[in-house]
Amino acid sequence: AAPVSGFVYGFNAILYSQGGAVDRPRTLQLAKDAGMPWIRQQVRWMDLHDKSGVIHWGELDDIVGDASNMGVKLLVSVVAAPSWATSNGKNGMPDRDHFNDYNYFMGEMAKRYKGRIQAYEIWNEQNLAHENGGRVANASFYMDMLVGASNAIRAGDPSALIVSGAPSSTETNVSDRKST
Repeated sequence: AAPVSGFVYGFNAILYSQGGAVDRPRTLQLAKDAGMPWIRQQVRWMDLHDKSGVIHWGELDDIVGDASNMGVKLLVSVVAAPSWATSNGKNGMPDRDHFNDYNYFMGEMAKRYKGRIQAYEIWNEQNLAHENGGRVANASFYMDMLVGASNAIRAGDPSALIVSGAPSSTETNVSDRKST
């Protein structure tokens, strides 16, 4: 059974410092004060996992710790494959032969943050080529990715929620279309 009932509300937020100052405690407190107990944070796989297999958790440890300490629930949306995981060297969705690398990363994240990251979104806007290194994921490709990542997360944290990536409803899925 799902550990959440009724509607759940939250905010998209950028809790990474991104080279500058971020007032993470204030952002988390504002979410709580607004009655929105969830934060959706996008995490770029390419920033954390190198080709050798080493995962550099870095600031994500601080983000998860701060949210957990303040009683704010996290949904992480994991996107942007490392260039070594794509055939074109762009940071979109991984090639099928690198799904196991993505699954490994997701499983390790679920184990590391068990009970402190409550939900995982498997990619985001997978139907937009400009979000995915020129690739538009067909349903079979995406479902294979979703199932593999879900299984890896479940192995690391059986109570975590798993959310399918949110497709964009505002643009075409034609791979040669440029974003406006």
